[in-house]
Amino acid sequence: GDGGTQQWLRVVRQTSVAQEEVASKSSLRRTVHALVKNQVSKVVVAVGKRAPRKLDETVKITAELLYDDDDVVGATDADVARQLKPVRTLRDVVPLSFKAIADADGLKATLEVRVSALTSQHQALLFRVAIRVVDAASGDSVGPGYVTLSAPLRCVSKPEQAVRRSHSRQRAKKRSHQEVVEESLKRVEALLEEHTKTLTEVAKPVPFAITALPPPRRKRKYDSDSSGSDGGGGSSSSSTTTP
Repeated sequence: GDGGTQQWLRVVRQTSVAQEEVASKSSLRRTVHALVKNQVSKVVVAVGKRAPRKLDETVKITAELLYDDDDVVGATDADVARQLKPVRTLRDVVPLSFKAIADADGLKATLEVRVSALTSQHQALLFRVAIRVVDAASGDSVGPGYVTLSAPLRCVSKPEQAVRRSHSRQRAKKRSHQEVVEESLKRVEALLEEHTKTLTEVAKPVPFAITALPPPRRKRKYDSDSSGSDGGGGSSSSSTTTP
């Protein structure tokens, strides 16, 4: 009963209290679903009509909470799930509880999942739910094509935390074109101001230890008159007689 490498099992729907778009390390945008701790959310999985095993009484559906890591890549969900670390049971509280209900035609199943054992340190982390189909009698996997992963999850303690976070991100995303242009212009102006300041510093005159010469003394009119009045080049003098 090996399903081969074809992906037979897929997540077709996932519920959450809020969703947000985040950039991954590979620059691709991913949708992160926010779940509230200890509250039920749903993950719906399906197989195609040509799938070698249906979701019927011969199989069992299991779910496990894993730490998300967008550095991990793989050809199939099974490859990725194998590389992600599971969230361990903490103080006897199972991190993920679930109940799987299959449709009568065996093509779809709904998992009601509840994330339980996450501390405040976990709120900054992302998770995935790994869903696997195993043989009901032996417990063995029915094939790598029967492992799938939920979208990335964030767990919050109160619904308003998720909604507030989502709204703030949406406000950040919905900036108008004018706001983007104005912000760009401000950055350019700041750069120009910085460059102008730098050029002004470079262009400042360097002080030299040279004293500027005074301007030449202009000849005054009475100087030339007094030099020509004496005819013999003598100086005129006045004598004072002392009685």
